Amino acid sequence: MKEEECKTIMQLAEFVCENMVYDEERKIYHQKVVRDPQWIQDMIHECHYQGMLPDDYIFQWVYEFCREISELDENDDPHDIEVHGDTYTHDLLKWLSSNLARIDFVEDAFDDSGWTDKCDLVLMIGIGQEKEMEEVLWTIIDKLQDRLDELEDYRLDRGMELFHDVCKEEIN
Repeated sequence: MKEEECKTIMQLAEFVCENMVYDEERKIYHQKVVRDPQWIQDMIHECHYQGMLPDDYIFQWVYEFCREISELDENDDPHDIEVHGDTYTHDLLKWLSSNLARIDFVEDAFDDSGWTDKCDLVLMIGIGQEKEMEEVLWTIIDKLQDRLDELEDYRLDRGMELFHDVCKEEIN
């Protein structure tokens, strides 16, 4: 599907998935071509927390969330998508250690929990991971909607240009 043909957030999410590829060797998704289209690259960069360098988890989540959005019915709200973090401690620790800035998500999870004493550290790490995943999902939804609005504005502008061209031809 061409980007210009996208009229729903679901179609635009599918377009993003079509512009990502799975790297068998590294077992991750990434953009097919880094420079094309630029808005997808910008969206992915914005999904990274406070200037994090490109991160395999984010690319994976962008693909998975866009795939999930693309499979929604037109009456479904993408904000209702539930995120589910890793289950196994090993995977959670791998996520946490992949970028130490992620400790902020765990600290926020602890602060939001209201707990003041002992707690399950692995549970907090899992909640922290889901917090980051939610932020990525919401960023994707916002950026897809922004791009959809830009495409609609472009179509309206283009339609007005075509209308003016037809009017000029009729006058002449």
